[in-house]
Amino acid sequence: MDNNKQIKIPLFKSGDVSGIVYTFFGNIGNFVLVAGTLLSFGWSKELVFGRVIPGISVGLIFEGLYYAWMGYRLGKKEGRTDVTALPSGLSSPAVFVFLFGVIAPLQYGLKLEPEKVWAAAVAACFIGGFIELLGGFIGPFIRKILPRAAMLATVAGIALVWMATKGLFDVYASPELGMPVLIIAIIGLIGGYVFPKKIPPLLVSIIFGIIYALILGEAHIDLTGVGQLTLPVFALSEIISGFKYIIPFLPVIIPIEIYNFIETMDNVETAIAAGDNYNVGEAQIIDGAATMLSALFGAVVPNTVWLGHAGLKKGKAGIGFSWVSGLLFGICGFFGIFNFFYNLMPEVLIAVTYLWCAVIMVVQAFTDTPRRHGAAIAIGLIPHL
Repeated sequence: MDNNKQIKIPLFKSGDVSGIVYTFFGNIGNFVLVAGTLLSFGWSKELVFGRVIPGISVGLIFEGLYYAWMGYRLGKKEGRTDVTALPSGLSSPAVFVFLFGVIAPLQYGLKLEPEKVWAAAVAACFIGGFIELLGGFIGPFIRKILPRAAMLATVAGIALVWMATKGLFDVYASPELGMPVLIIAIIGLIGGYVFPKKIPPLLVSIIFGIIYALILGEAHIDLTGVGQLTLPVFALSEIISGFKYIIPFLPVIIPIEIYNFIETMDNVETAIAAGDNYNVGEAQIIDGAATMLSALFGAVVPNTVWLGHAGLKKGKAGIGFSWVSGLLFGICGFFGIFNFFYNLMPEVLIAVTYLWCAVIMVVQAFTDTPRRHGAAIAIGLIPHL
């Protein structure tokens, strides 16, 4: 008899609480960012909270459950109870690229109606998921032949031209709220983890911003729509109709998705280094499948394996945080709870996030690549050269 099969893998343990804080609450910012940006583009609340947000939740439910099962299988195979699931969620760089490199040009360049832009965006997301899925088969080869500058410069260019510009204008539009929050974020960005127990400075600035906005009356607690069931709607016909609009955007979609599946590869390899020997190709395929599934139900941004496995393992997280977070995404997405979070965060706080991430992406383009590629990166900063 195989003794490993007798091992009981705990479905939840105390260390999983920190994992929930990391994956679930870390993703709330991305949900609010997507919702706020799309609403600022003139999309209706019905379209954003009735189609896009539930669709995103579908992919995250699938991913959370699958990675918990993947960790369970690994624990059974190796006879261990200390396996930590892979953390996953929305890909922050890809979120910004899809919002400002695909959706914004469709909206303002082609001057399409929001419904048609949404159809094109779900088609782009579906194609992006397919490219992610291919990473499970061609990822190692692509990684060898494609310079990181080719991917990072594309992301940084969109960040600099779209995100940073919009972010700065929004901060200047509400300086009494935006500037103090931005200053805290920038101090943390330049000084590193300057807060106790290595609390992320961006998180500190956003929490301060929410409290400050409530004091100024710029934010409010609104429970409208909370508890109202909104199920995801199958969007295959929209994907088919949207394909015709996205051909010019393949030079944006392909690099960011290659970047995405290589980041998944890197992040899974850090999990392997921490002692959890996951299959890299399987994780890349699941990322792609989850993104395609979410697009089929209306999502416009892709998923990925997150960095941070080593920290979660050190905190003794198991597999429970993954499946619990997945279910929480479903509850919040289907019952209007993300609408509550959106109302709690004024647009200027989202703008600070734009600026923060834009700076990070530009810095990464120059620091995570050889110095001799600097000219290529400078050229790549010009969207979408």
